[in-house]
Amino acid sequence: IMLYFFYLFIFFFFFYVFFVIYFPKWNLMASIFASYSESQRDGKFNHALYNDSKGKSDIFNTLDAGIKGRVTYKLNGKNFIVYNGAFFSLAPTLNEIFVNPRVSNMLTPGVENQIINSNDLSYILRGQILKVRLSGYYTTMNNATEISRYYADITDGSGDSGNALVAEVLSGLDKTYKGAELGLEVKITPTLSATGVASYGDYRVTNNP
Repeated sequence: IMLYFFYLFIFFFFFYVFFVIYFPKWNLMASIFASYSESQRDGKFNHALYNDSKGKSDIFNTLDAGIKGRVTYKLNGKNFIVYNGAFFSLAPTLNEIFVNPRVSNMLTPGVENQIINSNDLSYILRGQILKVRLSGYYTTMNNATEISRYYADITDGSGDSGNALVAEVLSGLDKTYKGAELGLEVKITPTLSATGVASYGDYRVTNNP
């Protein structure tokens, strides 16, 4: 028995500009970008439990923009300090735009573009015997949307039981990601190297949506 039949469409336009500047001690790389997208669901099956299962949904359109950059400082030929930064908006995915796209045209309440601010700073050593990369990062994410879908057992008043697909929606989430990473590589012989990695991360939701 066919319970759902639908299409999901997204039309996407993207603009991107990139440039690099070299100095004796510094390298600068930066990019500016913008995008526009339109998302829509087109249901082809009329589900008995959902009045909006068949037909086209409203068009969800988004406009995104942002900047990304990298600054590299050369202490000498083996030691470098590198900073990466980005600030941009990110459109929600099709899975986030529609609450239950299999059977409904309903758009997710409160879904918005995410605002992301990402930064990391690294020290890099590129020696003939020893290579080291030590990095720290801090990223914030605002207006995120999370949808959890699962089947729940239900029982009506007559004692009949069954299950139903439940969608739990959290919108307007604010998150932070911060931590540090360390990577080492030691050349033991010309054909044998040893590597080691370590990391620490602290990922949190910073509000109560």
